Amino acid sequence: MKVNKKNQLFEFDKNKIRNAIIQAYNQIDYPNFGIIDDIVNNIEEELVNWNEDEIPIGEVENLVMSYLYRYLPKVAREYSSYKINRERIKKNPTEIEKVLYVDPEINQENANKNPYLAHIKNSYLAEIPSREEMREVLPKDSLDAHDRGVVYFHDMSYSIRDLTNCELLNLDELLQNGFELGGRWIEKPHSFLTACTVVTQVLSHVTGNTFGGCTINLLHLAKFVDVSRQRIKKEILKEWNEIGYAYNEEIFNKILNERLEREIKQGMQTFDYQNSTLCSNVGQAVFLTVSVYLNEDPKYTNDLILIFKEMIKQRIKGIPNKNGIYENPNFPKILYFLDEDTMKAGKYYDITKLCAECSSKRLVPDYMSVKKHIQLKGICTPSMGCRALLSPWVNPETNKLQIWGRFNCGVSSLNLPYIAMENNPNHSEEILFKNLKHYLEISNRNLIWRINHVAKIKAKVCPILWQYGGLAKLQPEDTLESLVYGGYATVTTGYSGLYECVKYITGQNHWEGKGKILANKILDFLNNNNEELGNKLNVSVALYGTPAETLTEKFAKACLRDFGHVGDGTKRDYITNSYHIPVFESIDAFSKLENEVQFSDKTTGGSISYVEVPNLSNNLDAMLEIIEFIGHNCLYAEINSEIATCYECGTQGYDFKKLLNKDGLIEWQCPFCGNHDFSKMKVSYRICGYLSNYQPNAGRSEDIMNRVKHLNLEET
Repeated sequence: MKVNKKNQLFEFDKNKIRNAIIQAYNQIDYPNFGIIDDIVNNIEEELVNWNEDEIPIGEVENLVMSYLYRYLPKVAREYSSYKINRERIKKNPTEIEKVLYVDPEINQENANKNPYLAHIKNSYLAEIPSREEMREVLPKDSLDAHDRGVVYFHDMSYSIRDLTNCELLNLDELLQNGFELGGRWIEKPHSFLTACTVVTQVLSHVTGNTFGGCTINLLHLAKFVDVSRQRIKKEILKEWNEIGYAYNEEIFNKILNERLEREIKQGMQTFDYQNSTLCSNVGQAVFLTVSVYLNEDPKYTNDLILIFKEMIKQRIKGIPNKNGIYENPNFPKILYFLDEDTMKAGKYYDITKLCAECSSKRLVPDYMSVKKHIQLKGICTPSMGCRALLSPWVNPETNKLQIWGRFNCGVSSLNLPYIAMENNPNHSEEILFKNLKHYLEISNRNLIWRINHVAKIKAKVCPILWQYGGLAKLQPEDTLESLVYGGYATVTTGYSGLYECVKYITGQNHWEGKGKILANKILDFLNNNNEELGNKLNVSVALYGTPAETLTEKFAKACLRDFGHVGDGTKRDYITNSYHIPVFESIDAFSKLENEVQFSDKTTGGSISYVEVPNLSNNLDAMLEIIEFIGHNCLYAEINSEIATCYECGTQGYDFKKLLNKDGLIEWQCPFCGNHDFSKMKVSYRICGYLSNYQPNAGRSEDIMNRVKHLNLEET
């Protein structure tokens, strides 16, 4: 006997009816199980005699209510109230109910959180009071602009707490000098393998005490390769002395290298698996980026290459799932710096070739240009999280630019298309800048609030960060005021939808003609605001090209709600991220990167460019050409494709056909068996600046559906 519920067929199960009646009865009195069983048996008997092949769920519910009103009217009213409340929850849930019953808004909130898992539900539930408190303390016009989707105050769930945003973690300080964790003193590791284990423990703790991305320097781990090398040397010599074996340099070095290679492999496996499986208390795996700049310290370059090659080889191999199929992990992100030694004819070009193979098969590493970083910042600063970059800061004690041990306080982002259209039916540039000035003042007030809040945080809230050198060495009762003011930390003004904004005002693309002039004028206006605000407050305020993971739909909905479909301004259900050329624009990879450089150069607080390519695993020359171009021209860029595994038939491949389901959510279709059930497939794709396997919201789904390839294999 089949029951039809929302066009899906289920086997009839009378115990579900019995349990529902027991629950309703229990709300008003101790259940009379005899009467309940009689009612359930009578309902089953009637349904067995149903003449159709399937029974509509509505008919089943009507029958239940009929028997309850006949024999247990009080229970019937309670049962009816429960059903009415469930319908109310579907249409208008509270914040707690959204989490408990996994509302679509929660399901698509974060591309790296599965809200059906208990520990992630706990995390989401813990966010609710923090969000509510933020609504009490924010300036009223800031809250209004946030709710209307014009100026977005990022991470309201965490901002009221004693947390900072993202960081360049100083692992070197922690590993070399030791620290306290969980009441235990952790001394300097005595081997590379131990160092890898300690680092994963540190990262789990640190990312549970911040709410953004954490970036570490692989060089800091590489320093422990020689620690193991020296230990292994002593072990071999001791073994030989004990058995009276005569020293042979060739054999000695062979054994040494084999044992060291084995330990490096074990260490990187530990690092990879631990970071993929350990979960921070914000409910997700470690949001980690690993920075690799081979020439950062030539003393350790050779050892850095040893562990980096192993990391890349393991990433190419992938991580096995329960069926033994090797899949693509999302984290860590890997950043690889390009300079004359890692580009064509460079002495480390073989490492770049290995990276190109990994990018073609696993979508990492991402690439950063040393040349552009030195030109724009004077120093190479890795990104944090998706794309955030810190402003240059000179340490007054060393009189040198400092990279590691610094952090970001938070972000406030502007909906540029909305700002362009508000009170502006005639597409006036003058009104655009009038609106922009108004909303920048609101965004500035968000940043002022955030700066003031972070400055009051005391070091004792997270000793590993603030007392033992992860980010600073302060006394427990010290506040972060000395770090927030003076430029050690940054706060960030973000923007999204430069394309739609410029298109609305000029009718042209933002990388061409009048549109290009206006786009640069807007970025100059934003940077001038940041400089002025920074000077007044003695803080570093940076400009950030907002990635807008789910925000792309929220910003688009705000525009559609208030202005409707207005040309390319609000033609779609998503807003183009930051300064990007829109995903649907047919343009070759090199032109896209070259056109975006002018905007990236003015968005040094967080910018990333990307190109979409087909499967290049059999055409690494094409991949290497793109990488070479990035090295000469781009602050930060990545190369995107899609990798999918079908769990129905085991097919694994690239660029499966994309579909939109009835809810406007994206699905991928297996080319072999036709499966397109998202729950029976794993797809690695770039949602913003990082990889995801979860189904995004409708706006981001449309964005992904519209993405064109920027490289034609027939032309390469």
